Amino acid sequence: MNQFDQDSQQQALEFEWKEGVKQIAFNLDMSIFGGTDVQQMAQYLATLDTNLEDSRDNSKDHNNLSAFDRKNDSTMRQGLALFKGAMANMSSVVQRYSNLESVAAQQFTDGRAMVAELVDNMITHDPRYQGLGSGANNTLGAGISKLADFDGQFSFSHEEWGQVRPKISVEMSQVTEQKKSGEFSGVTQSKSVSNGFKYQSLRSDYYEKTENYTIGTAVKNKQLIGLGQHHQVNIDQKHIGQARIYISLI
Repeated sequence: MNQFDQDSQQQALEFEWKEGVKQIAFNLDMSIFGGTDVQQMAQYLATLDTNLEDSRDNSKDHNNLSAFDRKNDSTMRQGLALFKGAMANMSSVVQRYSNLESVAAQQFTDGRAMVAELVDNMITHDPRYQGLGSGANNTLGAGISKLADFDGQFSFSHEEWGQVRPKISVEMSQVTEQKKSGEFSGVTQSKSVSNGFKYQSLRSDYYEKTENYTIGTAVKNKQLIGLGQHHQVNIDQKHIGQARIYISLI
């Protein structure tokens, strides 16, 4: 079900599908203001694929067998493809809406686009910022996304009664704050993706991974005078017969 609420400046989509003991569910909330950013959208969609595969790989047991058989793996990927398509379609609606002159005049989307271009130029050409915040591979993409902010979750589960009931989930979000004070303006943006695998039963092993990237900027007279980036990856997992393992990469 897709909903559009101009008062809250949000559009929302909820989807649920069941077939026997299998269930696909996802929801997506997205701002109605944003711009075109083809490269960033492609990176987000690729990151969703990577995180689903990461979670699926970590569902394997000591015999290298996934908790989901091949048929369920295929169904799970089809469900994620629907989620990715919904995300791209909702973003296209946002871009068309934000291009309306009456809307653009009320928003700071042009300011964000300008800052994004300044940032792209700096982290591409200024050696002081190349690779900053990328001690681990940043799958979310460095720089400022021009896309509308969003928060989305996807899950696939196998709910058979009396079995281990495995469940995989992937979540992704983008949050942007734009501020102006006197001659100074700035954009701060956080990107996040997480995936997880668990059993919805007494079996206690699990896998969770979270990746965060935050960038902050300061602009004066259309010049970028300040830039900071931070990237972190956290992994938390437990396998039967093993102690809990926690890894943090910055």
